[in-house]
Amino acid sequence: MIEAEKLKDISKEVANFYNRVHEVITFPNNSVQSYRATDIGDTYEDIIRDSSVTDSMKVLDAGCGLGAFASYLASTKNCDVTAITFSETEFSKAERVYGEKSTKGNLHYHHADFHFLKDNFSSNIFDMVMFLESFEHVYDKEKVLRDVLDILKPGGFLFIKYHFVLWKNAAGREDAFKKTLQSETDSMRIFTHLALHEYIKLTESIGFQVKLVKLPSINTDDYRSSNANVEVANSAIKNFNFTVPDFPVTQCYNTLLQKI
Repeated sequence: MIEAEKLKDISKEVANFYNRVHEVITFPNNSVQSYRATDIGDTYEDIIRDSSVTDSMKVLDAGCGLGAFASYLASTKNCDVTAITFSETEFSKAERVYGEKSTKGNLHYHHADFHFLKDNFSSNIFDMVMFLESFEHVYDKEKVLRDVLDILKPGGFLFIKYHFVLWKNAAGREDAFKKTLQSETDSMRIFTHLALHEYIKLTESIGFQVKLVKLPSINTDDYRSSNANVEVANSAIKNFNFTVPDFPVTQCYNTLLQKI
């Protein structure tokens, strides 16, 4: 476990990054997610389908970004959706864009840090907790997963859409891969990576049972041809010094786990 003050400092650094992002990047459809189809609705429906979220559930969107998915979920399902981000800019924009919109379910945005879920929420209150490309920013993953277990109801679900690190690469690329990963981590200091097998082992040791592990059902040709994704990627490379390797560093998976 990592001391609280260090976690708070890391959260501030991540928040400052996303506050800065809005000065140079306009996210199409208010979606911060990188792995998505040209039509963001297809991505959201894919998440809803794989997570099996249903009406009447109490859902936490942990690391909601600009709040687009939370709004979509509350508009299509009769859920009680709570969405949190530690970026002041994202929280303000989510409130401004979606806060007053009519939805089928209930929708609440909060400026809060998912490293301290037990400080913000009571035990056994959520049916589902979701991390949608935000788990990369969880620095102390064991602590947060244990907190999630606490705030979930018995039998509740954890859904994580996450870019898992690829440790196995073609011959001769292992050193280059590790160098690229280290460069990304050092230059941004806001990403922490896990390999899929590490993640599964950790979650099972804490008290989760794996229900689903799969690639998102997104047409990759459609994804790669999306002008929106290309513009965001190019802007990130230019303005935030991302390192771009000549081979994949991470692969996105949708995972669903249940509290035992």
